[in-house]
Amino acid sequence: MPTPVGHAIAGLATGWFSDALVRLRHTTPGRAAAPLTIACVAAAIAPDLDILFRMHRSYTHSIGAAMIAGAVAWLVARRKASALGSPGVAGLTVAVAYSTHVLLDWLAKDTAPPFGLMALWPFSSRFYLSGANIFLEVSRRYWKPEEFIVGNFKAVGWEVITLAPIAVLAWWVRERVNSRRSKVEGRTS
Repeated sequence: MPTPVGHAIAGLATGWFSDALVRLRHTTPGRAAAPLTIACVAAAIAPDLDILFRMHRSYTHSIGAAMIAGAVAWLVARRKASALGSPGVAGLTVAVAYSTHVLLDWLAKDTAPPFGLMALWPFSSRFYLSGANIFLEVSRRYWKPEEFIVGNFKAVGWEVITLAPIAVLAWWVRERVNSRRSKVEGRTS
């Protein structure tokens, strides 16, 4: 399963892509870009909090949990519109960011039973695993330095190599949209 670094990169990319889409659709700049991007990073990492309750890869690693996270973001955005922007955009963006965690874990190598994750909860309690093994296994065995330090360092490196280009693309698209928006607004002033 990917590390928090990989999940954070996916959340960051989601926030940046969302900001670019919002700026393309609306004439006023999105004031909520930074708070929403931060919320996306937090949402992309949040499913792993289930480790604290010894329920890893169960309910929190599902589309049902992603919908709940989106609903919470929608409610927060309704109460504090200036903080997260449009409630619908905030809810959908946070739900997508949360879902990136489920997707990345589904694509990862898993050697600890139960294998996979409950990706389709509440519709199914089955555990699903793609078998693609795109992301390396993460070790929590701190008493084995070779496995814990070296193995996890390799996992983080692979995640950065794999996911950073997507985040860079999201940032580039966002900056491109911002510069075009600035040029258009400069001509109309």
